Amino acid sequence: MFSVEDELHSERHATFATFAEAVAELQRLAAAPWNSVPNLPPCENWQNCSRAYEVVEYNSEASPSAEVARRPALNVSSAGVTWHEAFARRAT
Repeated sequence: MFSVEDELHSERHATFATFAEAVAELQRLAAAPWNSVPNLPPCENWQNCSRAYEVVEYNSEASPSAEVARRPALNVSSAGVTWHEAFARRAT
């Protein structure tokens, strides 16, 4: 199981069965405006904040599910969209 999470705000955005589905969601988030849902940060000072999306892999066979890996993927802010280089290489 893979989830897309905003590390800065400790929010789980969505959960997916495959890594490819998580990457597709990140691409959708990258195309969305930074100042509207789902990229709009929940902070009071949202104009100066950002989203720091990660893909987190969980072992859903374990009870409770155990985190296997956490990969920083994408930052979205008023400055634009930045893909983490290591993630971009793994996602292709």
